[in-house]
Amino acid sequence: MTKSKGFLYEKEIAEQSEKDWLLGGEPIKGIAENIETAKYLPKGETQRTSKGDMMDCTVRAANNILETKFNYLTENGLLSEDNIDWLKGNGYYNELQGGFELSDAFTSILAGTTTSGNSLKAPLEAIRKYGFIPKRRLPLESWMSWWDYHNKARITPLIKELGAESIKRFPVNYEKVNKEDFGNVISWDMLSIAGYAWSTPKNGIYPRVNYTPNHAFAYFKTPAYMIFDNYEEGPNDFIKHLASDYNLLHYGYRVILQEVSEVKKKTMEKIQLDKIYQEILMRDSDTGGEGYLNHEDEFVRKEILESVERKTIEKWIGFLRGVKLLGRGK
Repeated sequence: MTKSKGFLYEKEIAEQSEKDWLLGGEPIKGIAENIETAKYLPKGETQRTSKGDMMDCTVRAANNILETKFNYLTENGLLSEDNIDWLKGNGYYNELQGGFELSDAFTSILAGTTTSGNSLKAPLEAIRKYGFIPKRRLPLESWMSWWDYHNKARITPLIKELGAESIKRFPVNYEKVNKEDFGNVISWDMLSIAGYAWSTPKNGIYPRVNYTPNHAFAYFKTPAYMIFDNYEEGPNDFIKHLASDYNLLHYGYRVILQEVSEVKKKTMEKIQLDKIYQEILMRDSDTGGEGYLNHEDEFVRKEILESVERKTIEKWIGFLRGVKLLGRGK
């Protein structure tokens, strides 16, 4: 039996539906297509720590595609000013290291990833329904096990609201692509695909092995198959060249990104501010163990202090008047 590295073949097949969008004569249009993908790939990150494997390769395949597209769009100024400000203001863009960074944990939790992995389809459906959030909100920390990483308590109402707003601004959908169409699609878009990980490379190319697909990755350019991975078999080995006859799942998925450039700005109402108050100020400081909720507290405190709603928050709730969590003074 082939050991899973995060892709569950049986689950993927079981989730297929006649309602799935299948690439036909006229593909669904998205933004950030026909781009120089290799130039805009995200910074590589392994899907495991010393405590174990997160088994979220199917999530990372989808997010790596979205990160590549957003890198292209932001670096070339192709999004509306309002949306660029919103993305950068909410921490989606890593200003220090450069590049767009999404939280794999957020999607992995909502997609129901197990200790054995997930399908290709489930994370795409989770992104379609719940959106995406920046990595800094729910990162993979070096101390985390699979259980720490996938703790549902990490997703607070504020985080879920941010994901919901992202999908209003940037709707995401997906389209199934049969393997015989890979050659056509890869000339103008990327694909989330699955195969076996890994054979031993020969002359820099991973040769075909006849094992059931157990891992997912992003196919980003020709020649077949240049893929972006979440494991390093050697130094800087996130990019791998698979043999042209490599044994892959007989289909994959396009990740289709769109933009809604005019999103009505909403002023925070009292009920929203009360929710912030309840979530941050009334939270049990011992909740969450290893500190990821404390990380979230720090982030939200900073965001509140710098927000345009600060005066409203001060007026309605008194965040900056003797409240211990936010400190004293302005």
